[in-house]
Amino acid sequence: MMHHRVEDGQLVSHFGEVFNMIAHNGDMDGVHLEFTVDGQKVRQYFSQLEARAVFTTAMPATTSQGNSDSRSVAEWVDFVYTQGLAYKSLRYAYFTTALDFNRDVCQGRFDLYRLYGWAEDIDLAVSKARAELGDRLLKPDARSIDDLSDAAKQKIREALRGSIGADMIEAAAERYIAAFETAFYKHNLAWVMRRASRDMVGEFALMVCTTLEPRLGVFSLTQLFPSATTAPGAKFSAAPNRKASPPPCNAAMPTTTPCRFTWRTASTPRWNTAPSPDRTPFASTTARWRTTT
Repeated sequence: MMHHRVEDGQLVSHFGEVFNMIAHNGDMDGVHLEFTVDGQKVRQYFSQLEARAVFTTAMPATTSQGNSDSRSVAEWVDFVYTQGLAYKSLRYAYFTTALDFNRDVCQGRFDLYRLYGWAEDIDLAVSKARAELGDRLLKPDARSIDDLSDAAKQKIREALRGSIGADMIEAAAERYIAAFETAFYKHNLAWVMRRASRDMVGEFALMVCTTLEPRLGVFSLTQLFPSATTAPGAKFSAAPNRKASPPPCNAAMPTTTPCRFTWRTASTPRWNTAPSPDRTPFASTTARWRTTT
């Protein structure tokens, strides 16, 4: 996997293994996730098993076995931690913005393979921007990939728009590109830990360390937050309807009918992106996993 980052004021692009590790102690009961339903961005609470069904749908190459909450925490981190990683950013934007949760995600109507080609186009666009812009590649005092110059970001945007082509209508493509850019430029470890403290539900402590950044992320969630309240009228599938996944909501319901319940839109919605290649978790109260491509 190609990782783009800024070191000592220079843009560095390295191809290799990404290794992430979490230490998780306590109970993760569920998590709030953001998806698109009927053209609207919504934030919905998923129980731990429901969330795991979503993650294994979005990341089918996972080697994770079982349904422990540690694995769900690890997979959540892998899904949202995307800065400088083209494929993961594309994947996050794809599932949260381009696909309709009920119509596409739950029914398995999506194609992850196209994202690999798009990621290669983005990596090539970064390389070309480096060669063509020279000293104009980064803003002064650049510290992260988010400090690419406007000209460099425009080249990456044009490359992705060209890759998408006719696969999406123009309005959908623009939303997808915006979601990708947020994930690619801003979803660093600090963003992930802030989002964990906002979206995770339960009582536990979490530590994340990674080869992507030379720092640790640590937080303790000591208050058990209630699940999201619901608004009347709107419908939202609880989890993808997959035989290999845990029951999405009510186990007594027919497996051919996705379990649906109401959702509410966050008062101040913030949504943005991220394949998770192979991961091998080892979980008890501590879960560790690696990602490779």
